Amino acid sequence: MRPSFWIAAFVGLSYAASIAGGVPVLRQDWGTWPFLTDWHAMIGAGLSGWQPDGIGSPSAYPSGFLLLFPLAFAVAVLGHHGAAMLFLAAVGLLAAFGARAWALDCGCDEFAASAAAIFAVLNPWAYTKLVAGHEYMLLAYAASLWLFRELLRTAPRAVVVTVAALLTAQQLQFFFVSTLALAVHTATRRAWKPLALVLVVWLPTVAGVAMNGRSLAAIPLLVSWERNQSIRFTDALQLNGYFAHYADAFRGFFACATIDVFALAVLAAVLPPYSRKRTGIALATLAALLVATGTRGPLGAPFAWLVEHVHAIGLFRELYDVLAFAAIGMIALAASLSARLRPAGWFWLLAALLLPVVWLRSPPARFWVWDWQIPPIAMPATAANERFALVPAF
Repeated sequence: MRPSFWIAAFVGLSYAASIAGGVPVLRQDWGTWPFLTDWHAMIGAGLSGWQPDGIGSPSAYPSGFLLLFPLAFAVAVLGHHGAAMLFLAAVGLLAAFGARAWALDCGCDEFAASAAAIFAVLNPWAYTKLVAGHEYMLLAYAASLWLFRELLRTAPRAVVVTVAALLTAQQLQFFFVSTLALAVHTATRRAWKPLALVLVVWLPTVAGVAMNGRSLAAIPLLVSWERNQSIRFTDALQLNGYFAHYADAFRGFFACATIDVFALAVLAAVLPPYSRKRTGIALATLAALLVATGTRGPLGAPFAWLVEHVHAIGLFRELYDVLAFAAIGMIALAASLSARLRPAGWFWLLAALLLPVVWLRSPPARFWVWDWQIPPIAMPATAANERFALVPAF
């Protein structure tokens, strides 16, 4: 096996290793469905129109139904902790080997392929999402890596395209982008089967939105909220800037790990020979960065108008999520440059090696309380309508 294979395998297990101490709770979206719920309750909640988390809330549309039964089976067999570790190991390996495969497709050497795997798994965006408990979003990001890598191949494989697109379905904003990409793929390649299957998977969501349109329209979408969610452009270049400041350890000297990769991406875009594919990736990456800046960027005024007048833009209400696509674009462009200029791959690896240093100095576990550390909480049988809260959430 090539050295980059073992590096990707090792780095890909980082997410699972981060929760070796238990299942995290008391941090944003950790402590909710699915990894602290019994398997039969998971199935009930997944098929229900009501989510029991917290004080409960209506489930306007299904999004996690494709993984419902596999996850329930994993919880039944391995328990909550084992299922969570297995899921995160699969996600991390999917991201690591997707980035490595993309680099090798470009013709990169082992240095650049290793750098791609490390950067894909350990960048500040991925760190932030792991801390926040956005496991499905990490899966959608890793699947998007495979999807776009496959779509840009000379002969895309229909099975890989379809599976990768379906694995983004757990996060509708990613699934929406995947569907648009497949629509372009269908129009240019006349390969309609992946898109047809994806449109079938959209049907439950479309039905849910149609039947619950009034309640969804009542969800506030305010310019003040988006102003808080908007990322400064200098932070966006670092894949940082989330409002909860989880990835502050990546600032200062360690920001070089992402700024240097962005510099490689810029060089890949501007240095000859030029190609339509590389130009398209560069424009898409720039678009993702600009969208993430929201009201703080050059498109602030038009974006504020959209927030006030186009409620559907709420699908991307948390703008930091969009930086996942910027990360994918940076990986693709840096790999393209490293294939043409071998020293660029060495430079990329040196920058990428700063990332595991941050994870070791400031591990995600420092933000978490483990499930077994929460004492048993007894509620009086007569207090049917009482609730309790555990803090902190952020």
